[in-house]
Amino acid sequence: MRRLFSIVVILFSVQSFGFASAEEEPLKTGRYIETIKLSELFDAGEASAFGDIMEPDHTIPFNVYVPENYDPENPPGLLVYVSPTKSGQLPKMWEPVMSQRNLIWVSVSKSGNGVPALRRIVEASISPAFITRTHEIDPERIYVSGFSGGGKISSLVATYYADLFKGAIYICGVRPWEHNPPELFEQIKQNRFVFLSGSQDFNLNQTRQIHRRYQEAGVANIKLMVINNMAHSLPDGEKYNEALSFLDDVAPQPLVTGGWADSAKPGLNPDYAP
Repeated sequence: MRRLFSIVVILFSVQSFGFASAEEEPLKTGRYIETIKLSELFDAGEASAFGDIMEPDHTIPFNVYVPENYDPENPPGLLVYVSPTKSGQLPKMWEPVMSQRNLIWVSVSKSGNGVPALRRIVEASISPAFITRTHEIDPERIYVSGFSGGGKISSLVATYYADLFKGAIYICGVRPWEHNPPELFEQIKQNRFVFLSGSQDFNLNQTRQIHRRYQEAGVANIKLMVINNMAHSLPDGEKYNEALSFLDDVAPQPLVTGGWADSAKPGLNPDYAP
């Protein structure tokens, strides 16, 4: 299985030094959805390695948000998000966070909790390769995050691809390592992790337990965030900004929302978008 995961990392490594030029494919900013086939990211030999997980003609709908001030001379980071639902849309209350933190958002739609876990892992892991077809990114700021069941998948992605994803935010859902220590443990110790839950979240105890396991294993760059009065839902922009600041290893700055998002509240809908 590690061979399959290695293919994704090798592919990204090649593409990260060969970005498409503006003449080849116009750069897009803002929100958009683009659907491509697996065979458009991999050659025939590489695609065959995915075996029963997905066929070469499997279509992948990517939900993307690129800040309007995207500048290839100041490459943004990349946040790969795993949703528990069919929608991969960026919640509106987080849009100012992506812009202020200079982050591109990408999430695969139709990859929710009803989809086999291994396919969700692979779809998240190939998302950086998809983005680097058209946009330059900072390879030291590639992060993965997810909510609920998506948080659990994101914790597997962060473990299997610790040499690609430099940080992760697990929101109200996280899975323990299958092996202790995991295969890429030395790399994992160099990465940064936020365990985010609410004081009323039914997954809080499990989140605390797994945070403690990371701590006891010697992973130093970890942060536990328990948001008062939050249940099983997404955090608001200020709290998500705080979590991303930890991944960036910088002090959080006040979030500039532009006014319209000031009243945005995290709701029970995990893909809240007013």
